[in-house]
Amino acid sequence: MQELSIKIGNQNYKLKESQQEFSVLTANPEAIDKLRKKKNVKNISQVAPGVQVVNSTGPKSRDTLMNEIRKTGISHHVYEVVDKELPQRLVITDKVNIKFRENVPKEEREELLRRYHLQFRKEMAANLYSCQLTNETGMNPIKLCSKLQDNERIEYIEPDFVMRHKLFELTIQDKLFRDAWHLNNQTNIPFVRKGSDIKAKGAWQITKGDPSIIVAVMDDGFELKNPDLKRKVKFPSDFTRTEAVSGDPENIRPDDDLPLAEATENRKDYHGTPCAGLALASEGYGRVIGVAPGCSFMPVRWDVGGSTQDLILEIFQYISQRADVVSCSWGIIPLPFGRLSNTVHDTINQLVQNGGRRGKGLVICFAAGNDNLPTYLSAQKNKNGVEYYKEIPPFLPKGVHFKRREIHGGWTEIDGVIVVAACTSMNRKSLYSNWGPDITVAAPSDNWHPIGPSTRKKYHSVNLVTTDNELHGLGLFDVGLSDSEEGYVTHGMGGTSGATPIVAGVCGLMLSVNRDLTAKRVKEILEETGNKTDIDFQLDEKLFNNKGQTGEFTGENEHSLWFGYGKVNAEAAVLKSKN
Repeated sequence: MQELSIKIGNQNYKLKESQQEFSVLTANPEAIDKLRKKKNVKNISQVAPGVQVVNSTGPKSRDTLMNEIRKTGISHHVYEVVDKELPQRLVITDKVNIKFRENVPKEEREELLRRYHLQFRKEMAANLYSCQLTNETGMNPIKLCSKLQDNERIEYIEPDFVMRHKLFELTIQDKLFRDAWHLNNQTNIPFVRKGSDIKAKGAWQITKGDPSIIVAVMDDGFELKNPDLKRKVKFPSDFTRTEAVSGDPENIRPDDDLPLAEATENRKDYHGTPCAGLALASEGYGRVIGVAPGCSFMPVRWDVGGSTQDLILEIFQYISQRADVVSCSWGIIPLPFGRLSNTVHDTINQLVQNGGRRGKGLVICFAAGNDNLPTYLSAQKNKNGVEYYKEIPPFLPKGVHFKRREIHGGWTEIDGVIVVAACTSMNRKSLYSNWGPDITVAAPSDNWHPIGPSTRKKYHSVNLVTTDNELHGLGLFDVGLSDSEEGYVTHGMGGTSGATPIVAGVCGLMLSVNRDLTAKRVKEILEETGNKTDIDFQLDEKLFNNKGQTGEFTGENEHSLWFGYGKVNAEAAVLKSKN
């Protein structure tokens, strides 16, 4: 079987065509139902909006079905990554992204597009063209990338493909402010140590947030009638049904302005509302308060489980035109093939540099992840491999894997983004929290063994209090992350999912006192003001990936693999932003 080799994110991928699977690019339910009834089709699954994967009965059936579909629509082979230790599939769309070298004249760029019958869609970043293939191109995106990747005029060419992410599971007002130890620890709560809060009360002496500063939360769905959130919503946007193969390439639009959480057979939304409350819950209307109660809230719902790369980037660009900060409590599990494409790095870097409503950069906060894995680890330092405490379906069982291979954490490796780790009410590393050189700061959250939140009691976890779903979606009690049903409030939030919106809220406060701050400067101030004095470097348990590892602050910049530049300090960060 012929193998192709292409580069994505400077990594070489050897690919072969799947013998049974292929993709169909359409959102037409009637066409999919018709295809599903054919005898040589085993099953069809939607892997992204507008992208279906068909599992046929074999190579002959695959070819017959693909030829039939291609008479009126778009179909591509599904490719398998040739890697004995890490088999996986690559599902492509009909787009490629071409980064031309700076010295290539516009006329030569246009001539190359004409030669291969590529339709220009938009410029994603400087010299980075998003292009759509046409019937006249005569080859699919993988073959085109393989053919052109060594072209002297091209810095890189990469296909658009389906990306699989996960919410960083968890696995709180004013009446409950006494329980919000993460904001201002002034009460005697068992297993809550002095200095474990972010000193929010000191920051609030200066500002509680300006409504002109908009913090977006990009997640699975939201309870927009929650009393702590409903009065501050701006630009609500739902992208869960946006087609990956059509839409407006110049200015992507959401499906509607009701990004509500759902509780159906196909969707189990529970995550977005608790995240939003930690950053933004209003003061005086409900029962809890967020870090930046005065800032505005942009809820952005998208299909976290499966969306194409270009669609995700277009959503970020959409957010960038409307918001100042975005909080992302999701990502990928660190793996050898976890490095994202150059297209992603260049597009997000440009948004951080000059995106956002103010044109001074979009402040992007990403959760480090909940698997006690490195955000990045070189092959040289990875002599013994890393341990996965949970199975990663369908290709990786629990256990130690990938000796002497690089480990990449995806979104957390992008220059300019703020990467948030989690620490406990005892000022220690949360056992599950991912670690590495990319960590910017840590923020308070709960504690559990990376096998899952069911171990919370063993480690005396004190969880975060925040907003919850009531009329829409599932509450944290419904998914087993809270011991009681409390309506619009929960005491069950945690994970790096909980830590990240706390930092996003601090960023909202910083911009509220100084709108001239660039995104780069916001990140620098967080690093310069991180609290290093209250940190406890003891671990509640030595896990495989922590053996011989230290969380101490080292080097000229005093950086910790566990805590970054320290625990986020809202008071100090706001003071430094103001001056």
